[in-house]
Amino acid sequence: MKDSLGLESGTVRVVEYDERWPALFLAESQRLREACQPLPLHFEHVGSTAVPGLCAKPVLDILAGHPRGTSVDEYVAHLERAGYEHRGNAGIPDHQFFRRGQPRAYHIHLVEKGGRLWKEYLAFRDSLRANAAVARQYRDLKQALAARFPRDREAYIQGKAAFVAEVIRHPRSETTMKLYTQLNFGGNCEAAFRFYEKHLGGKITMMMNQSQAPGAPSGAGKAIIHARMDIGDSVLIGNDVPPNVFQKIRSVYIYLGVDSPQEAERAHMRLADGGEVYMPMQETFFATRFSQLRDKFGVLWSIIHERPRP
Repeated sequence: MKDSLGLESGTVRVVEYDERWPALFLAESQRLREACQPLPLHFEHVGSTAVPGLCAKPVLDILAGHPRGTSVDEYVAHLERAGYEHRGNAGIPDHQFFRRGQPRAYHIHLVEKGGRLWKEYLAFRDSLRANAAVARQYRDLKQALAARFPRDREAYIQGKAAFVAEVIRHPRSETTMKLYTQLNFGGNCEAAFRFYEKHLGGKITMMMNQSQAPGAPSGAGKAIIHARMDIGDSVLIGNDVPPNVFQKIRSVYIYLGVDSPQEAERAHMRLADGGEVYMPMQETFFATRFSQLRDKFGVLWSIIHERPRP
């Protein structure tokens, strides 16, 4: 199997996410933990390779945290013996940078555990993990910069700086109250959720039918009693109801906001297949693309790519 890590010197190259990256981090952090004994050191997987689904330069970034007040000299010696080249602070106070591999495959950022830099690295990673819209914006920015500066690493880094700083200043905040959308289906809930997962980039996190419910009697049916899917920052809940109870949605639309006109066109084409279009995809005064339709499962959708706001 081809190694998924390795970036040639003086180049900027962004690759698609590789599912082996988390395992590579675990293996390398365990090796480093053993190499640095008895020094206390805590490791975190950071950078784009730590965000599932996000494209990244093929270099695995490791955040290494040492206790407050300790000298970094011993850590430098241990990490060098583990095969890493010490590159100084890379222009960042209270930070020691190391790299390993020809071409480079691993970076270590040695900082004080719990300090400002430690918190900033984790805040940026956690925001990308928690907020799909932010991760998509970062993906688009990285791809554009990599295409523009394929041999200028400093220009690539500087091009991301403002975005990174903004995310760190305003990390994703959680709330104790969340508003979800719940859809009733007349027996095809699972088919609808599989369709949305495939074409809208969602992820089904639960799908339970009657026979799987705790204490279900023998011969219980296959109607879905609870389905859940994450789509971007939203959660979609679904279930089947008896056919004599089910009614198609009449006046409530799911409002699907997308990142580009092209994505609006794609979503419209998929959802309209087998359904009924009420407003064809078009440009309006408030959106570069907007349409309304009922899909083949009876669900009403408004699809929009909004115009930039002043």
